[in-house]
Amino acid sequence: MVSTRLRPRLSPQVWKGLHLTAYPAFVLLTLHGMGAGSDHLGGLYGVSVAAVLFTFGLRLLDERARRRA
Repeated sequence: MVSTRLRPRLSPQVWKGLHLTAYPAFVLLTLHGMGAGSDHLGGLYGVSVAAVLFTFGLRLLDERARRRA
């Protein structure tokens, strides 16, 4: 939310780079949560990872369709 409000003041490269850090952050935080917790949230992590992979796949398919058009 902060970066979106600052978007008019940031260059497009900086804004995109900042938002691309979400992917490695998600991976690292998911691995940390799975390895550091003693609770039984494996199912929740599985659903979260599946949802992210699904939406990422949709995004890739959309991008491929745009490049073909």
